[in-house]
Amino acid sequence: MRCCSERAEKASNGQATVEAAFLIPVLLLVMLMAIQPGIILYDRIVMQSAAADGCRMLATLRPEDASSARFVVERHLKAVPDAPLFHQGDWAVDLQGNSQSDLCAVVIQNSVQPVPLIGAAMGAAGALDAGGMYCFEVEVKLEKDSWLAESGSGMDPRSWVDRWEDKV
Repeated sequence: MRCCSERAEKASNGQATVEAAFLIPVLLLVMLMAIQPGIILYDRIVMQSAAADGCRMLATLRPEDASSARFVVERHLKAVPDAPLFHQGDWAVDLQGNSQSDLCAVVIQNSVQPVPLIGAAMGAAGALDAGGMYCFEVEVKLEKDSWLAESGSGMDPRSWVDRWEDKV
């Protein structure tokens, strides 16, 4: 009886090594697959925040001061590392509107180089452009309410400040 239990014990001695040899690459693959969505989510969050701040600035700036809104948007976008996995090339930033318009919009486009295994799957699915990059954009629109244009102060933010200063 003792000889049978020794054989069973010897047969399972290398089992943990075999399991680890299989499990470690699987865990690394799962971690690699979780990195790419995290990178894209981080980029989108930063881009959304930059576009929202740009919209708020456009809604209160004079038309000749639009360059300062672009500066603020590009400053926010510096939070994204300048690495191919996070951001490739120049930011495509489109600003529309000013304090006199009813609608202000900011569109930001970005392209990232996917992680190798994810990139192969994305390429097979047709989600990559001709250069092998994944491109996405964020758009934020801010529409002013109609009652604002009809009010006595109108659409000019300077007149709003003057009105509050008169009350003080």
